Amino acid sequence: KNFYNLFRFQPYTYGPFSFDLARQMERLVFWDKIKIDENNQVEVINYDDFEESDEEMSGKIKDDIDAFMDMLDSGLSFSTLELIGTVMYCVDVLKKQEIPITIENVTEEFRGWKGNKYLDHNISEAFEKVKRTLPHLFE
Repeated sequence: KNFYNLFRFQPYTYGPFSFDLARQMERLVFWDKIKIDENNQVEVINYDDFEESDEEMSGKIKDDIDAFMDMLDSGLSFSTLELIGTVMYCVDVLKKQEIPITIENVTEEFRGWKGNKYLDHNISEAFEKVKRTLPHLFE
C-alpha cells in the first residue's frame, strides 16, 4: 500500500478530495502533532512524535512530499496544484483499474474530472513532471 491508497478520494468542487485525509489532518492538529497556518501551510511541530512510525514509510512519504514540492517549479498557483494533483490522482485510478498508464489514458481520465478546463499540452507537461519526479507511482 502506498500513501495515495490510504485515503478514499471523491469528486468535489475543485477536483478529487479526501474527507478521510482532511479528518486525519484535523486529528493531527488537535493532538498538536502539526499546525496549519492561515495560508494552509503545514508544519510538523515535533518530529520526535513521528519517529515511532514505520521509518521506511515515513521516509517514502517525506521523499514524495519533497519531490512534489520540487515539481512545483512554476510556484504554488492553484492551477499548478490542480494539474499536478489531478494527474497524480488519475494515475492512481488507472493503476487500481489495471489500465495502462499512458498520456492518452491519463488525459481521458483527467477530462472526466475537469472537462476542457486545461489544454492537452498542460496535462501532458504535468504528466511528464509527475512521471519524471515520482516514477514509483507508475510501477
